[in-house]
Amino acid sequence: MLDIVKIKGFRPNTALKPLLKEIESKMKEEKNIVLLVPEQYTLQGEKDIIFNLNLEGLFNIEVLSPS
Repeated sequence: MLDIVKIKGFRPNTALKPLLKEIESKMKEEKNIVLLVPEQYTLQGEKDIIFNLNLEGLFNIEVLSPS
């Protein structure tokens, strides 16, 4: 089953904390995660996840843009 989580209505600088909390929760459930971000944010999104969650890499997390 695919879980879809929408985080909207936030300013970019305030959306990160709830997003990281949701990613961390899904990681504990050992689910694959796909994060859709604007084109210019894919690399920064990966960096933010790795740094803030103290990960060594993104093994079951994909950061993609729709285009």
